[in-house]
Amino acid sequence: MTTVNTNNTTATTNTSSSSSLAAASQIDYNSFLKLLMEQMKNQDPTAPVDQTQMLAQLAQFSNVGQTAALNDKLSSLITNQQATTGAALIGKTVTDTVNNYTGIVKSVTINASGTQVIMADGHTFDPSTGINITG
Repeated sequence: MTTVNTNNTTATTNTSSSSSLAAASQIDYNSFLKLLMEQMKNQDPTAPVDQTQMLAQLAQFSNVGQTAALNDKLSSLITNQQATTGAALIGKTVTDTVNNYTGIVKSVTINASGTQVIMADGHTFDPSTGINITG
């Protein structure tokens, strides 16, 4: 969990889901390597597995691992951008365009379920539905 403090108010983010994705892809990659080694140990010497097919499978699995790592980094980047944007809203006067409610932002919470803007009077709303920033 990451917290940004600005003028005694906070913007909070949750990054635990991206760490578990990286761990899951590492487990799968290790399992693949173990399976590959067992396959090589137990193959019939008179009819070995086609090396080009084995290398193609290894390259494909490597690409999957790299894509999972890239997704993890992209998710982290998006979370950091949300935290930066949320921190910039603190202390500003914003209007919730759905309910037409105007107030000063006290804090912004970002977690797996989404982003919540919390106003000084306790009113909360989801900024993804639309906001106007006036000051």
